[in-house]
Amino acid sequence: MARPQKFNEQQILSKAMVYFWRHGFSASSIHELLEEMGISRGTLYNSIGDKDALFMRCVECFQHRVDQLFQLTLFNQQFPPVQRVEQFIRLSFAENSELPVGCLLVNSLCEDDRALSQIKPIVTATLDKMEEGFKTVFEALQINADTAESYASMMATQVKGARVRQREGASNPQLIQELLRLFELLTQTK
Repeated sequence: MARPQKFNEQQILSKAMVYFWRHGFSASSIHELLEEMGISRGTLYNSIGDKDALFMRCVECFQHRVDQLFQLTLFNQQFPPVQRVEQFIRLSFAENSELPVGCLLVNSLCEDDRALSQIKPIVTATLDKMEEGFKTVFEALQINADTAESYASMMATQVKGARVRQREGASNPQLIQELLRLFELLTQTK
């Protein structure tokens, strides 16, 4: 009979997620991850699997959080379209000293092929959903479908680029201002 788990799986996944986010997949050793999570190698392998499986679970956990943000902002039709984008940008780039800079998904895209091949379907789906959220906002602003799609792609590309710039040291207030200005410019050129 298997022993019951003596740890909170969500807690250890959150710790591992932040560790991967901060250091990347390749630079994260299993020893460092185990130390960060406070569990043994046997516990990891019996409950989650190897480093690849742990990374995949962390990415899924992150994706779930991002999806919640999309639902609260870009897809939340209780708010006017402009406010939905403003909230998304402000919440996405809010200062949080407990979390690493950048985005786990975007950071992983900038890493090696092994990490990317494992999570590519999740990354693609999540980034596509962000773009779709922007598109719904532009359409709600009475921008024609083709232009809305193009503008949504521009905004999504700029958000991804801002995540890379954030990791390079750009300040959150500066990035927020730039993204909001781009959105403002796009909405003025219907």
